[in-house]
Amino acid sequence: LRDLNDSPFMHVTDQYVGTTDDDRYPVAETALTAHYNLPAHPLTDANMAAIAHQAALKLGVHGYRHIFHIFLAPEQNVCFDTTYTVCSSNVFCAYHSSAVFKDIGEIVYTVEPYDVGVFGCNVPAGSPNGAFDDQYTVLSHELFETVTDPDGGSWWNTANAPLFGNEIGDECLFLNFDANGFFSSTGAQVVALGEHSYQIQTEYNNAAHACTNAP
Repeated sequence: LRDLNDSPFMHVTDQYVGTTDDDRYPVAETALTAHYNLPAHPLTDANMAAIAHQAALKLGVHGYRHIFHIFLAPEQNVCFDTTYTVCSSNVFCAYHSSAVFKDIGEIVYTVEPYDVGVFGCNVPAGSPNGAFDDQYTVLSHELFETVTDPDGGSWWNTANAPLFGNEIGDECLFLNFDANGFFSSTGAQVVALGEHSYQIQTEYNNAAHACTNAP
């Protein structure tokens, strides 16, 4: 996250948020850990919103200037629905969302499952950071989309029927997969961010009408 904040890649969002300032997405020094007994069923987005709410209360921050990234423990499945059919084990890599609470207002957050076996969620062997790049590319995807579409009503595709509803990370996913469901070298490029290299996906650059990792 710090390397993204310091990189030209993050400036792809300039056109969507209306600013060109550097260092505008700094990373907080505080991390919180939530302990719980592993339930018999998957967690749901309502649970994720509740965790983000508790973190916001503890840290005393909320609103669009703060993003909470929730990293799940190994083997912890999370689902959108209480029928447990749309889950991190079978449909999605990660996601971002928002919720409004009566006591503190708006909270925006991302949810990052630990082991994702879903088609299209993994980078190929030989990436600079090995399996860590699986997580890094998914985290960058959700960060970009949270910044540009925090509530699902900002920047997303309304015109192209096959891509209708896609956000700027989703727009470029079709470039990222190879036949085995791994991120391809053309879509998930090795890019230097800060002092490190990562193999992470590109993002949709509306000004260039292309998927890029620079403004």
